[in-house]
Amino acid sequence: MEYVLQCMDSHGGQKYENLYSCVCIIDKIADQFTYDEYEEAGVFAQLRGTPGERGGVFRDPDRASLLVKKLSAIIEIAEKSCFVK
Repeated sequence: MEYVLQCMDSHGGQKYENLYSCVCIIDKIADQFTYDEYEEAGVFAQLRGTPGERGGVFRDPDRASLLVKKLSAIIEIAEKSCFVK
């Protein structure tokens, strides 16, 4: 639900067209990720910019990078197919 609301806000507000498209995106993410993987990828994406030693765990080059890249790729593809221009 949180992703859908954030998606709608970033695409022009809470309108029916945005709701449908953002739900479509989260469905495509759900096809590729378990909920735990999605949550982990979201945390890595949000916090990898944390400076210094404290942020090091969020910049783990193996797991973090792989999950964030996978999530970004899925969202990019999903936005192209879910938002009608």
